Amino acid sequence: MGIMALVFGTMVKSIGQEKEWLVVVYGNWGMRVVNWSPKRKMVATAIVPKQVPIWVPGGWGWYETGNLEKVAQLDGGKNIMDKVIFYNFGLLPDKIINSKEELSVDQVWRKWSKGRWLWWKWEGSSWIIREDELGLAETGEIFNNWDKQVITGYTPIDRGGVEWRVYNGTEQKGLGSFMAQRLVWAGMWVSNVANIGPGETKLCQIKYNLEGTGNNYLSQINKVNQLWNCELKKDLKIKMGVEMVIGRGMADLLKYSSYVRTF
Repeated sequence: MGIMALVFGTMVKSIGQEKEWLVVVYGNWGMRVVNWSPKRKMVATAIVPKQVPIWVPGGWGWYETGNLEKVAQLDGGKNIMDKVIFYNFGLLPDKIINSKEELSVDQVWRKWSKGRWLWWKWEGSSWIIREDELGLAETGEIFNNWDKQVITGYTPIDRGGVEWRVYNGTEQKGLGSFMAQRLVWAGMWVSNVANIGPGETKLCQIKYNLEGTGNNYLSQINKVNQLWNCELKKDLKIKMGVEMVIGRGMADLLKYSSYVRTF
């Protein structure tokens, strides 16, 4: 009994020292975003009702949130949902769960990790739980206050220490700003966005110079790049930070023109 208590106590301490976890659950009932922050002792959870339209890249266009499950089944599941969540919310989830029923915060914990669920039952009673419901603004823009909500609740607060510069190497107007905004939502510091016109970059390219940072942000760059599989290159000749060039190939994959709604 004493050994079990020691093991459990060690697990509780270990989990409590982790940073933040972000889980997204979706189904025909809608979507729930849950962010746990041990550092802030806070859970931020947002419901996206099933009737709210979400943009699906790759030429799919706009679908109600409650229909994303069908889209995911047709397009390979997790891979498309990773992109849907990033392009609509700027989020990089640790876990994406498809559920036929809407899950409470407690149920999300248990479905994702029983170890973390036990930790939550032990530690979570004193935490602040913040709940939001997201929808459309009167102007028709989706999630009009999402910027403030991301900053204060849904994105880990220590991601923005390296400067990002985003260059649009395509003829698609607004694509650079579109991508930069998602990176900002994800907690990155974007200092410059510019159109450079079509060039040699086919899909996309990410160059980075992290000298002096101890490469602390390389894992975050890799996590972002999992969405695109860009050419990734360390380049000490560029200014400190990260440079991203968007090529025609990415524009073709995204079908960015379908993002501009006519309703």
